[in-house]
Amino acid sequence: MKKAYLSTLAAAAAGIGLWQCANPGTPTGGPRDIEPPVLVRSTPAPNAVGFSGSKVVLEFNENIQLKDAMTKFVVSPPMITAPSVNAHANTVTVEFKSDLEPGTTYTLDFADCISDLNEGNVLSNYTFTFSTGESTDSMMISGFMYDAATLKPMQGMYALLYKCLDDTAFTRSVPMRIAKTDASGRFRIKNIPADAEYRVYGLDDSNRNFIFDQPGEQIAWHAQPVRPTFEYRTLTDTLVPGTPASALGDRTLPADSLLADTAIVTRDTLFYLPDSLNLFVFAEDVYTQFIASDERPDHNTLRIIFNKPMKSRPRFGFPGVDSIERRHIAQFSAHNDTCLIWLTDSVLYKPDSVCLSVSYPVLDSLGQMTDRTDTLTLWHFNLKQKEKKRRRKDAPEPAPSLKLTIPQSIEIYSDLPIVLPAPAARFDTAGVRLSIKSDTLFVPVACRFAHDTVSICRYTLRHKWEPGAEYRLEIDSAAIVDCYGLAVNPTKVTVKPKALDNYSTLYVSVANAPANALLQIVSGKDAVVRQAYIPANGKVGFRYLKPADYMLRVVRDDNRNGRWDTGNFEQGVQPEKVSYYMEKVSTRANWEILVEFDDAAFSPTAFAEKFLIKKKTTRKTSSDRR
Repeated sequence: MKKAYLSTLAAAAAGIGLWQCANPGTPTGGPRDIEPPVLVRSTPAPNAVGFSGSKVVLEFNENIQLKDAMTKFVVSPPMITAPSVNAHANTVTVEFKSDLEPGTTYTLDFADCISDLNEGNVLSNYTFTFSTGESTDSMMISGFMYDAATLKPMQGMYALLYKCLDDTAFTRSVPMRIAKTDASGRFRIKNIPADAEYRVYGLDDSNRNFIFDQPGEQIAWHAQPVRPTFEYRTLTDTLVPGTPASALGDRTLPADSLLADTAIVTRDTLFYLPDSLNLFVFAEDVYTQFIASDERPDHNTLRIIFNKPMKSRPRFGFPGVDSIERRHIAQFSAHNDTCLIWLTDSVLYKPDSVCLSVSYPVLDSLGQMTDRTDTLTLWHFNLKQKEKKRRRKDAPEPAPSLKLTIPQSIEIYSDLPIVLPAPAARFDTAGVRLSIKSDTLFVPVACRFAHDTVSICRYTLRHKWEPGAEYRLEIDSAAIVDCYGLAVNPTKVTVKPKALDNYSTLYVSVANAPANALLQIVSGKDAVVRQAYIPANGKVGFRYLKPADYMLRVVRDDNRNGRWDTGNFEQGVQPEKVSYYMEKVSTRANWEILVEFDDAAFSPTAFAEKFLIKKKTTRKTSSDRR
């Protein structure tokens, strides 16, 4: 019995020992793969010459996947029929659908399409080069494309290279080489022949024919021809302790030894130039004019919205209705792209439908201005209202009256708006009075009235407001009557301008401002809050500024029309240049802030990297550093 017990105990101990040897800890699966795929074989070889095949096969050291190859993969020079690109296991195959040109260097640009299958590590900015001739062209031109108005990096734009220096090549012929911009707006046109000058253009090619031939396509161009070249630059690296000694390039040390101290090393690196061209993307103002929307929000109003501003106002008519003078009142927006129409004749607004003819200027096929007339039918159905509770016999029905919109709190630098729901037939300023509270009494003060030339239902009362004071606006009965005969009831409104300690003051000193420079304070949604032209001394002040975070923008307003303007390729006009102060300006209540910046030192690349490019971690290839 004792022997059996000892035998059982020994067997259990041996089993525990074996289990411990086989299970030393929780399995970790090894270190995480963070390396992108590596090319191990290809047909043809990289930078091969004399290639005459119909497909390129790339084999990597691990299984890979292709993402967005249809939109990101580019062949340069462009081909009439795009090649097919497919991935299987660890292989990418590019099969050409049309013949390759003889004596030509081809670049297959995969951008960031290729990544490993399991971890998704991206092989960034990967290109593969071969030549059908006896040598490969090796020069490169690179730069950035930005939205001309906001300096936002333009991703997915084509960069086009022409050896022909005639500007008409951009609108008539296919470029000799192309590339595509990445998320930072950067483009790299590779494998360019040396010893020649080129024109560089940008194109958002909607029909993928690599020619600027569609109205509305976004474009850009560099004003001067460029000649590719190269230079060696000396770069400095800091090697930390533990770095292999082979990084020093010193053959006297064992290559497998490690550095014990920090070391500074220099190296000569090849750079292809120019490497920082800036192209500013814009769309010409050549869209076809048309009515974008039409509606009848209620029985007596119509709203017509056009797709773009117009220089002249459209004309309206009512087909099928006998001509009666002043059947309607129309209000146009500042650029004539929106129109609100009040129907003032019951013959028009009582029916459920209104037939409206709209005549407006458009460009014909020859580029000449002509009138176009659209006929619209607009509907509105008057739904039956629920019957109100019966009133007492002695309670009279209140007469309808005109309802005004008047704010009770205003900015001290603004006018007081008085807004009607419909245009006024009468606005008697003698029946509108303004007074200020002094102690316990309201004392009359002088004021002026103005009728808004754009918003015809808006009147403004102008007065030099005392900050933090209390005002009273009084309107007599029937002093204001709208076009439908509704009159205002006696009205008293208390109005309080904001106190000075609700505002901040911003002083800006701009050095090296260009001619006709317009300084703009821009909110987070690119809305212009305040603006002023920069005088010769470069000093501009903005009082009564609401506390908020702003950006400062300088627009070179060449035509001094008070706003940024786009360009025109046919006329050789670039979009107006913009620059920004490189920091956000945070204003606080009751503060004075001074900002100084040198406009000549502005860099759109640095601005985009700081404010506009989404930060993400990606591994760089050698092509990034060139």
